[in-house]
Amino acid sequence: MESTSPAEKQQTMAAYRTELASDHLAAADLKAGRALFKNKCAQCHKLYGEGASIGPDLTGSQRTSLDYLLQHVVDPGAVVPNEYKVYTLLTNDGRLVQGVVPEQNDKVVVIQTPTERIVIDRTDIDEFTPASLSMMPEGLLESLTPAERRDLVGYLSTPSAPGRQ
Repeated sequence: MESTSPAEKQQTMAAYRTELASDHLAAADLKAGRALFKNKCAQCHKLYGEGASIGPDLTGSQRTSLDYLLQHVVDPGAVVPNEYKVYTLLTNDGRLVQGVVPEQNDKVVVIQTPTERIVIDRTDIDEFTPASLSMMPEGLLESLTPAERRDLVGYLSTPSAPGRQ
């Protein structure tokens, strides 16, 4: 997906702020929102103990703030903590790997891609460079219908785990 400018992202967030007003979010189907979370987010994020630990655990974040949610979902690359920055690694045999680096030492680099965890010996690395971007793709909300956005944001913003029907 093509990256949009900060001004365009601000406009997108303003539109979602209007669309996802508190009265609209009150009608969210939390069961459907949970299913959307499991399908769209849980491959990388954990919420209420469910999901993976590639990206930040969302349980303790400021999810009850719509502005916080929109900032991190619409513009995931705006604020990327060091432990979640993407690294590009080029091996001596020409293999290119991108992902976050949960562990590294003098001998190996562990790189977590969206699909696998790879341990690479430092002697096999030709280039190893950090990027200022997030592994989280842009455009998540744009790919959903208005009802799906309401349900997902409603689920994400619940302050405690809703029923597990």
